[in-house]
Amino acid sequence: MRKRDPRTRKIPSDESDSGKSGPIGLWKAVLPVGRGIARLSSGKEFLARHRWIFPLLIASFFAVWSAREISPPSGGPGITCDELYHVFHAKRVWSALIFQGWEFFHPRRIRENFPYGEAGAPPFHPPLGYYLIGAVHWLFDPYPSDALAVSIVAGRFAGSLLFFVLICVVGLWLTARAGPVAGISGAWACGAMPRLFGHAHLAGLDLLTALTSVAAICAAVDAELPTQSGASRESNRPRRTLWAGFCLGLAMLTRLHGILLSLPMALWFVWVSGWRGLMRASVCVGTAFFVFFLGWPWLWLDPFDHLGQYLHSSASRLPLRVYYLGSVWQDVAVPWHYPFVITFATIPAGFLLLGLVGVGALCRQMFYQLVNSPRGCLLAVRSLAAYYEWMVLLQLSFWLMLFAVPGIPVYDGERLFLTVYPLWAMLVGWGTKFVFENRQAFAWAGRPLFLGVVLILGSGIAGHFVYRPAYLSFYNSLVGGIKGAFRLGLEVNYWGDSITHRVLEEACRWHRRTASREDGPSYLLFAPNLASFHAAGLNVTFRPIDTCGAEIVGWEASWSSPPPKTKLAILYHRRAELEALPAWLRDAPIVYEYSLRGIWLARVVLLPDQVSNVHGKHLPVRISIPREKS
Repeated sequence: MRKRDPRTRKIPSDESDSGKSGPIGLWKAVLPVGRGIARLSSGKEFLARHRWIFPLLIASFFAVWSAREISPPSGGPGITCDELYHVFHAKRVWSALIFQGWEFFHPRRIRENFPYGEAGAPPFHPPLGYYLIGAVHWLFDPYPSDALAVSIVAGRFAGSLLFFVLICVVGLWLTARAGPVAGISGAWACGAMPRLFGHAHLAGLDLLTALTSVAAICAAVDAELPTQSGASRESNRPRRTLWAGFCLGLAMLTRLHGILLSLPMALWFVWVSGWRGLMRASVCVGTAFFVFFLGWPWLWLDPFDHLGQYLHSSASRLPLRVYYLGSVWQDVAVPWHYPFVITFATIPAGFLLLGLVGVGALCRQMFYQLVNSPRGCLLAVRSLAAYYEWMVLLQLSFWLMLFAVPGIPVYDGERLFLTVYPLWAMLVGWGTKFVFENRQAFAWAGRPLFLGVVLILGSGIAGHFVYRPAYLSFYNSLVGGIKGAFRLGLEVNYWGDSITHRVLEEACRWHRRTASREDGPSYLLFAPNLASFHAAGLNVTFRPIDTCGAEIVGWEASWSSPPPKTKLAILYHRRAELEALPAWLRDAPIVYEYSLRGIWLARVVLLPDQVSNVHGKHLPVRISIPREKS
């Protein structure tokens, strides 16, 4: 029988497709690619062949969304406490690296560029976040040679970039480990968590901490439990172990979290492979400390003494007040359940459900393995170490339990344990995969159940619209949203991102009404004022001195009255600090308010001696408040 040349293709004629109707048949009659389009209708082959596309598309979608609104005038969050501080030092370090070249690594230059311990110097802090924010700021810096000219908005692009990489890491790694359904749903859940999405708008270190920690966790799993089989599995193991150590070193170069991360990681290595695992853990952690030492030139001058100073400074810091369950606590005395309550109150409720389904499916699978194992219970338990999911659950539990230990400071909502959120997104991927693969087992309820899961995933993004731009004020429906969180005694705005562009515009508009031209430059009071850089950051970004001839000054606890020529104050709703403000400031008449679901997040208030002096017109104590609602 004569064989047909495989390079030739039979184009179906009208007669051969006469029994087929509809758009698919028309395409197959017109274009050769119609056959491929017909195969795509099932979606299975496309998912298997192009499984990496969807996590990239999801990551691009959320990263572009966050990048479009990082500027306060474009509807983005207000300037937060630490952003000017981070951007200022990031530009200083990056500019030194660019202009000094190899001289940057000379001991004299190292002392200049990392002047820890001196007056006005930054605190002891690893430099990776400053390298990254400084490099991104450099791309958009109109005055690269002026060390005092900084743009917080330019530095915020680093947050969008980090968010893109974080979603890619979660989605692509889950795709390789658990399949495309888990990868797609995990990537989507990571992008659709409002608190994570809120950090993608900011020039801070919290999102970078979460990214480097998650990358180190994934790399460690790939080193100990690679997906290959046979000879390539063992030949690639040393290289993968070194890569895991490199990622862990990046986490150490970001924050103290990286050093803490190595503890459960080493424990997992030992549990999976025993003494061999201990050796690989030693190589991984040793590589990490080498990267940590290499990336921080300040350590080169006196490694052990400087490392001791860094660890000591991380433990000795000024305490912060925390508002939790209706009371104000010192950050070292917050009740142990704080991280658990904040986590389960700020992850969308549907994602919590899918994550618990994922954990339940994993436990079910392990239980069946134990029951059906012919090798005995002890050997069966030992075989459970081969589940990579243990590493994810171990790390998630570690961060929650670490900050539940009495005496360890915890504050500012989810900031210190933000790594938990992308890890929970992986659990969402497991739960979605379980429902998708077992939908036939639910008989008639299978399809509605699967559609319900799709609806849960899609509705998770609703918080982005409802809470915009105050994403860090998000609370899920289990606590009744932000209104229910307020009733339960939880913090509603811990970082001042609610001082939006509109709030500052209204402050300037009222300032023009209350000020006279003969007064000259005057001030807008800002409170609570947790960091000296916060008011300066608002001045740098909004420039009220050009808009209304006023400068924003932060409230000092030692003051008993406002500074001269101060007629208005801008307040944001950090409940832990409001009670410390004097009553005449806290209860001053409100002229503008930004509220969310009935809870105020920012206010412009008229100071008492100005109530009856607005261009000669008397203002009542109770003012009709124009509100900005979301």
